[in-house]
Amino acid sequence: MQNEEEPEGSELDSEFQLFKTLGKLYEEGGESIENLYNEVVTGVETFAQEVREDPLKKGKELFDQGKIEIQAAGNDVENLVDSAGRAARGEKLTKAQESIYNYAKNLSEYEGNYNNASFIHKPGADEKAQSGSGITIAQGLDATGTSRKQMEEYGVPERVLKQMDGLQAWKLGKKATIPKDLKLERMTKEEFEKVTLNIANAQKEEAEQIAESYPDLTPKGIAILLNLKHWGGSFKSNEESKLTRHYDNVILGKKSETGELISPIQDALDKGGVTDKDLIEAMDMIRVSYEPWGKGKGSMRYGTVSKYIANLD
Repeated sequence: MQNEEEPEGSELDSEFQLFKTLGKLYEEGGESIENLYNEVVTGVETFAQEVREDPLKKGKELFDQGKIEIQAAGNDVENLVDSAGRAARGEKLTKAQESIYNYAKNLSEYEGNYNNASFIHKPGADEKAQSGSGITIAQGLDATGTSRKQMEEYGVPERVLKQMDGLQAWKLGKKATIPKDLKLERMTKEEFEKVTLNIANAQKEEAEQIAESYPDLTPKGIAILLNLKHWGGSFKSNEESKLTRHYDNVILGKKSETGELISPIQDALDKGGVTDKDLIEAMDMIRVSYEPWGKGKGSMRYGTVSKYIANLD
């Protein structure tokens, strides 16, 4: 995809970043979706005029030109065209809709892209003191927390699931290993993008609930909450986890495996009126708790939370 500069003098200037996110999120159809995206950002004025007249019709024409059957992408195509059309008319997306776009973008940027996550892997395998992961595919679909059926529903192909079966990924959980000489089954780019899209779309209702319950959070803040939950499994647990830490780790910065458990993200939500700033402070508390373990500030966990903080800061 070519690099585009924000068009000057266009009524779509304010929506340019949204279109960029749309382009990344809806690449399910490969080159054809990319062609539609390029139409939006490089021919903004023309597209805006045509899309005002009939957004869905224009979208279908563009997809036909790209030689893709619109049925292959189903409602996702219509949603894309409808969103582009509303944005072209200057209509604002809901906070929840914008949050889902940000969430999908974060998944690819922070939790795995086609180059490093389209095959099975085990995050943090070289960080034994911190690794709570099992065999994983795509962006955080970990066999310790995602069932085989769920992965199938997200679109993970059967050949990849069978390879995970052979390694007893669900039976052994964190103890499952990937032999170094194993030839890994890899998803196609289209399969990988479909899984990313399905992971994001599965959180639509939750995004709406968060937006309603915590009105002071921005779409970026809501997206980060979705990412944290996807990454950590839950905001609070009954044992030490990515987001539930021992008091001495969080408050004193000491290496400890006993004592009181605290969950900074859940605590912030429970107080009510949570803002992006509150989330940053809670994430920083969690980040500090990783320092005494393994590679400390060089660990994957520390790096992931740091990226989330930078996204909001």
